[in-house]
Amino acid sequence: MKAQQFGDTLVVYRPEKFHKFVINLNNRNSFLGPDPISVYGVKAAITVHHRWRFGLGYHQLLTPQVIHFSYENKPYEARLSFWYASVYAEWVIIHRKIFEISAPLVYAIGAAPVLGVSDGSQAPFSGHSNMQLAELSVNGYYKIFNWIGPGIGVGYRMMLNGNDFVRQNFSAPVFVLRVQIFLDPLYHDLFPHGIMHKS
Repeated sequence: MKAQQFGDTLVVYRPEKFHKFVINLNNRNSFLGPDPISVYGVKAAITVHHRWRFGLGYHQLLTPQVIHFSYENKPYEARLSFWYASVYAEWVIIHRKIFEISAPLVYAIGAAPVLGVSDGSQAPFSGHSNMQLAELSVNGYYKIFNWIGPGIGVGYRMMLNGNDFVRQNFSAPVFVLRVQIFLDPLYHDLFPHGIMHKS
């Protein structure tokens, strides 16, 4: 912050903060093979100059998912779980006071353990667990209050490991529903004079 005197008027300049902290409640609707799934998660990040956002995330299926697929003309039913932890970099394409459009690139590692497969052990991803994936999407939000903004997005999840069958069935479009919480404005709304009135 700096000040400059003009006659009897003191003009105070308050430069905008270099960074801001945000938290996303970040849910995804996608597919495993032909079956729809819902993946729930949270992401935390720091925004730099309104142009870049860097963060960490965690997503998982809340309950094991039953999916259906065919292999060598034989039907299978598999019950599996799904979770991953991620790091991401997000380019803010457009930023305005009440809305934003951005493009995050995500790299994640996790597991999709198969909890049970009909007809035994010869299914093509029976026992598959460790996984790596990348995800690119375009997201947007609109602020309804100073510190919260619901948003939507669309993207694609690509499996980076596993056999051809695993990559084909786990790679899928992603539809994002999120609520973005801005911690700096929330703090100032809750504590306008600082904690214990120290500011």
